[in-house]
Amino acid sequence: MNNRLKIIFIATIFNLLFEYSLRGINNLVMQPFLPLILFSIYFTLFSMVEDLIVRFKLKDYHLMVLAFFYGTVYGALTSGIVFIRPSFLGVAWVPMVLVNIAWWGVLQAVVTFYLVNLISTRDWHHPRLSYRGWVLCLTINVAAVLVFQTTGLIPTGTPVGRLSIVIVALASLLLFLVLLRRKSKHESFKQNTFLTAISFTTVSLLLFSAIFLIGDPIRSNTSNINALSLKVVSWYTLGLSMVLLGYRLITKKEIPV
Repeated sequence: MNNRLKIIFIATIFNLLFEYSLRGINNLVMQPFLPLILFSIYFTLFSMVEDLIVRFKLKDYHLMVLAFFYGTVYGALTSGIVFIRPSFLGVAWVPMVLVNIAWWGVLQAVVTFYLVNLISTRDWHHPRLSYRGWVLCLTINVAAVLVFQTTGLIPTGTPVGRLSIVIVALASLLLFLVLLRRKSKHESFKQNTFLTAISFTTVSLLLFSAIFLIGDPIRSNTSNINALSLKVVSWYTLGLSMVLLGYRLITKKEIPV
């Protein structure tokens, strides 16, 4: 397996671990086809994100903004969390912002790619994703997302809510494109003891949650998860986000991705 595929595969597996830290390994029996759908989404997503990282030498702040963009889209189309109990203009702003920052941004983007580099350091000269590759990834990703839409369980939101989400998604995408105008160059990955400890602590907690916190399955919004795991993982990831954002602001050191 070449370096690019290793990076994409590791990122995908870590994010599946995050998914099943909430759903529990018991969900593998309850919804046997869900792992394939989730794998399709994450593998194609990270194929495109990895290509952007190499092509434009993305930094941690780029990933945070980019993740806010696609997190908003997935939040509307795969879980509907942005439309559940809306607070203003048809959108549940607090859950959307927290999920986009703590889960999609910090955990599923920045921590993901730091951990990936720990396991298989990026070769910045590995082959890029071709035009056909982009079309294929987008097609598979959209098809997998549409599977969630066919269930009839995803809230669609009000017309105002949908318009609000489109505006938020476009605004975050525009910000990402503006940030791309900053000239940046890749730097050799340097392991950081603090960040490494946090990464492996995160993996250990997610594994523990997926295997052992499976005794109280509930339906939360549109997902089958375990109640205790939701509390543990939610509070942990919120704390993790505060720690890493604090580390980033205080030290002014980029988190290598």
